[in-house]
Amino acid sequence: ISSKMEATNALIGGESSGGLTIRGHILGKDGIFAASLLIELLSVTGKNLSELLAEINQRFGYYYMVEKNLHFTLEDRSRLVKKIFANKELPDFGYDIHHVNYQDGVK
Repeated sequence: ISSKMEATNALIGGESSGGLTIRGHILGKDGIFAASLLIELLSVTGKNLSELLAEINQRFGYYYMVEKNLHFTLEDRSRLVKKIFANKELPDFGYDIHHVNYQDGVK
């Protein structure tokens, strides 16, 4: 998160696991900090989480990521590793894939 934030001069950065940081805070993700910011936001605005989410969706549109755990045999894993990492080919898993990130694995 921190390297991309620095490269783009981002104010806030986070990931699907709940880790988040803001410019001026520690460079690593911090789930407790993220939860604290959310609690403060709820307190300051007097709104509940559903109301805040509705406002965000109205202003910026809906966005979501789907994460799936797929299970394979050891034999299939070997073929998939070669195909995905070496050849940069994606098998047809039956899902539309819009983006692949090869940093720190495959996402």
